Amino acid sequence: MSIVRCEELSRYYYQGAENAIEVRALDQVDLQIEPGEFVSIAGPSGSGKSTLLNMLGALDQPTSGKIWIQDELLNGLNKTELADLRLRRLGFVFQSYNLIPVLSARENVEFVLQLQGVGAAPRKARADSMLERVGLGELTDRRPAEMSGGQQQRVAIARALASEPDLLLADEPSANLDSQTTADLMNLLTELNRSLGTTIVMVTHDTEVMHYAERQIKMRDGKIVN
Repeated sequence: MSIVRCEELSRYYYQGAENAIEVRALDQVDLQIEPGEFVSIAGPSGSGKSTLLNMLGALDQPTSGKIWIQDELLNGLNKTELADLRLRRLGFVFQSYNLIPVLSARENVEFVLQLQGVGAAPRKARADSMLERVGLGELTDRRPAEMSGGQQQRVAIARALASEPDLLLADEPSANLDSQTTADLMNLLTELNRSLGTTIVMVTHDTEVMHYAERQIKMRDGKIVN
């Protein structure tokens, strides 16, 4: 069973006076992603890659077409059901890290587990294990302001993976990092994909970063072009 399946997925926006201008952010996109794949989605600004990622993350609804996460048809789910799907089955890594500044690295990783109802002891153990896995075992008590950008992004990855999601979605995860830190981060994602079998879909505008993925998808004008 594919972990992601999209059929004729479209997202239109309307701009201008009386919404007279139609903008096709996604235009009849068909896509399948298999369990364990590491897929990059690349393209220029306005190509539709971020809109597609938002659809996969149940953060936006299509104008038309259908999307499944495994056997779950997202169309028609209400806000509560979509929020539960995001919490239970999806992990997110953003370019701005989105860590909670008053919490330590461990507490940031524990946060999603707490929302899932995981008890205090197993929550701490899983957080420490994932921080060790991403190379931050000695920084568990540090707050975001006390860490570099690369370290903060590793905390974000640990947080996303600690809940053992079916699908990890990464939105420009290297955008704020220098070239060496970017290489280190991408090597980490590659290793985690292989060792944990986690399916990863990554949006990037960087042609070098996209080639870390085993499958590259290119977009332009709301369509997949390869």
